Amino acid sequence: MAAYSLQASSGIASTHIQLKPHADSQSFKPLSLSSQLHRLFLKSSQTTRKINLQRISAAVKTESKSDTMEVDISLSPRVNSVKPSKTVAITDQATALAQAGVPVIRLATGEPDFDTPASIAKVILIYS
Repeated sequence: MAAYSLQASSGIASTHIQLKPHADSQSFKPLSLSSQLHRLFLKSSQTTRKINLQRISAAVKTESKSDTMEVDISLSPRVNSVKPSKTVAITDQATALAQAGVPVIRLATGEPDFDTPASIAKVILIYS
């Protein structure tokens, strides 16, 4: 049986949940959920399918074999109206390329790993 994972791209915060697929199975299926659920990918060892969803739900089987609990993980319309970050999308694409073995020069957001040159700091102080 193929292993599946549900992953969201362009996410800011994500949660990782382990789900046991069958009562008789010893393997777990990872379920990664993002705060931005605009693009979801159902991945198996053989194929990837893109799913566009506004609302998803997950069924979780409890330890007792007869009880099934449904968890509603839908987002409010206001949260769904927030557009995905283009910066995060570019960073996700750069990460995917790097994982595929393509050499990538990262120009991502964040703090630089060096101090601001003195000449630039001086100009900032003059005009601030």
